[in-house]
Amino acid sequence: MVADADGARVADAPAEVGGGRDATSCHRSIISHYALAVAEWETVRTVASHLPQAEESTGSRPAFRVGGKLFAWTARERDGGGLAVRVDREEKHLLLESNPEVYFSSPHYERYPGVQIRLEVIDTDGLRDRLEDAWLIQAPKRLAREFLAAEA
Repeated sequence: MVADADGARVADAPAEVGGGRDATSCHRSIISHYALAVAEWETVRTVASHLPQAEESTGSRPAFRVGGKLFAWTARERDGGGLAVRVDREEKHLLLESNPEVYFSSPHYERYPGVQIRLEVIDTDGLRDRLEDAWLIQAPKRLAREFLAAEA
């Protein structure tokens, strides 16, 4: 058995792999990455699902929409992966320059008002801010006004 940092069972692995190497050490980075990615998507899900009228779509690439408009989704691995979120077109370059360890944009998103986020690096408050901003950009104007008034 291989466990994550909290001791939860992540996967069963044979005791040895080719050459007598320990399977745990061989697969640790893959499994740790997988466990982290699952936990981080759960954080995205928790934050995004608390935004008014946010709807999650599942499938090969989970995503969140409001009023039928995409505001957060899993970026394709061939485009660099991570979480993609909508941003204000005029602020995109500022966000990318503010913290290149967290925010990036692949050629696929070059002319699109969105950035990619490295979930393994961003803190929860930063993630919450980005998801809320993305939601506000895509939410129907009346719903966004009501949300902002309730937050004030």
